[in-house]
Amino acid sequence: DFAFWYGPNGIITARSAMQHFWLQPIFDFLSLAGDSQLAMSIFLGCAILAAISLTVGFATRYSALFVFLSLVSLHSHNPMNINGGDCFLRIAGFYLAMSYAGEALSVDRWLKKKFHPDKCKEKYWPWAQRMFQIQIAIVYWQTSVSKLAGSQWVDGQAVYYATRLEDMYRFPIPFILDNLTTIQLLTWSTLFIEVALWTLIWVKELRYWVLLAGLCLHLGIDATINLPLFEWAFICSYAVFIEPDDMKKAYKRAREFIQSKLPPAKPQSSMTAATLQAVAPPLVEPQSAETQNSP
Repeated sequence: DFAFWYGPNGIITARSAMQHFWLQPIFDFLSLAGDSQLAMSIFLGCAILAAISLTVGFATRYSALFVFLSLVSLHSHNPMNINGGDCFLRIAGFYLAMSYAGEALSVDRWLKKKFHPDKCKEKYWPWAQRMFQIQIAIVYWQTSVSKLAGSQWVDGQAVYYATRLEDMYRFPIPFILDNLTTIQLLTWSTLFIEVALWTLIWVKELRYWVLLAGLCLHLGIDATINLPLFEWAFICSYAVFIEPDDMKKAYKRAREFIQSKLPPAKPQSSMTAATLQAVAPPLVEPQSAETQNSP
């Protein structure tokens, strides 16, 4: 698939992208590969390694930066093969590269504790996290305002047409999506949730309820419409709204739950010196020949 979409003989070549899509300066690693399939394969391998490294938190900032630039390159090279979720992942990569994401639950944190414990801190400036929160709110503001500008969302008919795109079907739910009343309820509830995700989400007492509603919204869309990674990208981004103390509590409870499901460790037998002397005979030092023969 990579060669079909991005290879030198793919559906859109680098030359075509330069002539028809690059109307302004564009960043694209793949343009350096030219017509070399080997160079493009090396780029793909490096991008995968960087994504794995970012996932486990090794060289987190540099890995996130390379992932961000790789996504920018892929999107610039073939803008016909992306959707809104891909653009959101690209933005998330930028904020991850600017954040302290590697300072918790990561290989970087483990290495720092092991070799430089004096440099470990519990709190860091959260400006990148705050900017990402604002970015998420802007996304929901834009999509809700765009929906309200039309008539189908206001009339309660939009979900009916959105779930009739046959090339994007996933799991049909006829008893819900063929009923006018449920269609209207789903349409208006989608609007309400999206508005809440850029307004009520800033109210601390309502935040987790709003996030739960957003989770149900995206899971419902993912169950009915096939949009690869789109819904899960937004679901994962909700983590930036969780309070640190609540995250610690959740981690502690998850750890205790996992430990309760594991078999108990076998106690190690330990013998004290007194016990050892009572069980084992005392060691007698071997006497030399002169000592044995002396009167």
